Amino acid sequence: MTYHACIFTNPTQSTRKVQYVIYAGPSNIRGDKYNCHQQPEFSMTNTLQFFKCLADDTRLKSLLLMRHHGELCVCDLTSALQLSQPKVSRHLAELKRCELVKDERRGKWVYYRLNPSLPDWALEIIDQALSSDPDYLEMAQERLKTGETCC
Repeated sequence: MTYHACIFTNPTQSTRKVQYVIYAGPSNIRGDKYNCHQQPEFSMTNTLQFFKCLADDTRLKSLLLMRHHGELCVCDLTSALQLSQPKVSRHLAELKRCELVKDERRGKWVYYRLNPSLPDWALEIIDQALSSDPDYLEMAQERLKTGETCC
C-alpha cells in the first residue's frame, strides 16, 4: 500500500484552514468536500523517521539553525551547541540518513543545509518550530554571532 502526504483544504470554511494528512490510497482523490493537492510521495517509514529525527534536542536545534542560517559548517554547530565535534557529526549523520539534510565537502570542512526536496508540510513543521519558541535557540544564536568558529 502506498502512503501519500497531501494537503486537504476545506472550501466550505471561511478560513480555508489547511490540514496535513497522511493517507493510504490513490493520489488523485477528488471529492465534493475536500480537494487533495498532491505533494511528492513520502513513504510512511520516512514520515515516521522525520518525527523521530526531530525528537532529539541536538538534531532539532541543528535543523532549526540550518533553517535559519541556510547552511552551516560542523564547526559552526559545535560552537553554537557547545558539543563535541564527534557528537555533532553523529547527529548530522542521522539527519542525513533521514534525508532531512544534504552535505557538501569544501576542503577539510563539511557544510550542511536542509534537503531542498523536503515536502512542503515538513518545511512548514520546521518553520513553525522555529517561530513558536524563539528562546529555544537564543544561546546557540548568540554563539554563532560571536564568530567563534574554526572555518
